[in-house]
Amino acid sequence: MTWNTPKTDFITGDPLTAAQVNAVGDNLDYLLSDTPAECIVRSQAADYTTTSTSFVVIDTTNLAITLTPLSGRVLVWFSALGAIQSNTGYLDIEINGVRQSGRTDGYTAWLSGPVAFQVLYTGLSGSQVIKPMFKSSSGLVTLRCGAVAGVQTAVIFGAMQV
Repeated sequence: MTWNTPKTDFITGDPLTAAQVNAVGDNLDYLLSDTPAECIVRSQAADYTTTSTSFVVIDTTNLAITLTPLSGRVLVWFSALGAIQSNTGYLDIEINGVRQSGRTDGYTAWLSGPVAFQVLYTGLSGSQVIKPMFKSSSGLVTLRCGAVAGVQTAVIFGAMQV
């Protein structure tokens, strides 16, 4: 399927042909039928931990998504069960090696318990390598990725073109 450049120089009274209407439908199929998307669920693995007070990528191998969004817009989401030891954990996103939030504490902070966020990026072009990051205010922070007190936990990370 290919993109059909639509007619843009209409004047009042111009007839709309079947080919022009079909081109609009074909373009919608082109944009929406193969929407780049990926969701990674990590469970039954070792917990993710850090003591770094600077943002670090959580898992460069298993929590990395590569997308090429045609629209330039990507929705990213992350959720996990966090644990701390009298400190605070923080989350951010890296795209193509650049931390995104621009805030000292990233997009969200967590104490012990569930942590989640979603963020929409716009103006992206070409291939995008997207990775979640975390840091600690001090001491050890943990994102659970296995059984905790008999309950299965998971780190869920996803991205899709919108």
